Amino acid sequence: MKRAFTLIELLIVIAIIAILALIAIPNFLEAQMRSKVSRCYADMRSIGTAIEAYMVDHNRLPLSMNSVRLAECMNPVMSGSDRQRNIWAQSRLTTPVAYMSSILLNPFPLDKASFASMNYGDYYVYCDFPTPCILVYGQRAALTWPRMVAERGIKWSLHSVGPSRFADDYFWNAMSGQTGNVSIYDPTNGVMSYGYITRTNKGELSMGDYRK
Repeated sequence: MKRAFTLIELLIVIAIIAILALIAIPNFLEAQMRSKVSRCYADMRSIGTAIEAYMVDHNRLPLSMNSVRLAECMNPVMSGSDRQRNIWAQSRLTTPVAYMSSILLNPFPLDKASFASMNYGDYYVYCDFPTPCILVYGQRAALTWPRMVAERGIKWSLHSVGPSRFADDYFWNAMSGQTGNVSIYDPTNGVMSYGYITRTNKGELSMGDYRK
């Protein structure tokens, strides 16, 4: 006579499988997120190398959405969204000279619900900081940070909103070197921690730079 599993035995097996799944799934998701973060850093290094190569050939940075926005302010006939400006600016790295084969996609696209006005789609955001860009901003408070960024020797930046996929203005505090509220991704706070992943011509920004 063959002996079958009892209901209790089946429930125990199911419970064990469920416990193993609860342990394995978070680890899998965390490994997946770490892979995206690593890809983000690697992509930014590649784009940064292309920007520097362009600067060597042309003796100036490729225009970014900041510069394009400034041109639009000077010529009202020109207009566009920051997303369009960002894509156009990075396309200068792919044609006519291919410093990069294509515009790289950001693994952390901005959540449209968090800050719709800063929705740049699936691409990294490239900014340059020419002195005239101060003219773009009409409010007195906004006039300060571009000058502070320039004084730190930062000529360009690349950023992604990171795993949190949430945008805020504290990012610019970090760019300008302020030590108050800053928004920089710090993996020591957990792989899903809040803040921007950022690279400049001075290297990657980290929260360690603001723990004085």
